[in-house]
Amino acid sequence: MKTESILRILESFYGKKDDYTEEELDRIETLTINRVNPDNTLANVDFSDLLKFKCLKRLTIDGCVVDINVMAYINTITYLNSLTMLNCDIVDDIYSFFSSSKIKSLKISNTNFDLDKLTGYYERLILCDVKLKKIKPHVEVLNIYNCQITNYNELFDYNFEELIISKEQYEPFAEQFDNCGRRITILEDNGQFIYKKVGFING
Repeated sequence: MKTESILRILESFYGKKDDYTEEELDRIETLTINRVNPDNTLANVDFSDLLKFKCLKRLTIDGCVVDINVMAYINTITYLNSLTMLNCDIVDDIYSFFSSSKIKSLKISNTNFDLDKLTGYYERLILCDVKLKKIKPHVEVLNIYNCQITNYNELFDYNFEELIISKEQYEPFAEQFDNCGRRITILEDNGQFIYKKVGFING
């Protein structure tokens, strides 16, 4: 095991720095891979370590270069259903991996992810600080709370069942959102509470 952030997680779980059994690794359902250590030094990262976690369900990648080799390792994780990419640099055409993946919850934040190439079906798609483009896959809940809306009309070309936006995003187009015939959830400015819902039957 070479990935420092994974080793820290395992040590916090089991109180030891090595000699993890297969059974212990199989208990791990959530991992975060960081490219930067807490002291701001670069951390060792080896995505082949993911092959050791057979029951992993949720994976976060922070500050890493993502290429086709990384995605190949991710696609071997049988039970993975949630993937988060934070502050990553995508250097290859990785998008074909998503068409065959079992990922149902996808979060992209401050990452050069080309939404035009995304396919598949998602229960939840969360976009933060990314350039909005037409969402082609079917998405049950699309959260763009932390994105800049430059064209209100384009939002309704996106294939979603429910859209989550901020109060700040909502207010310039309040009348249009209220009458759009789609389910819209508006969050308070802190993102913690619901300000208003429109388009929902019985509230």
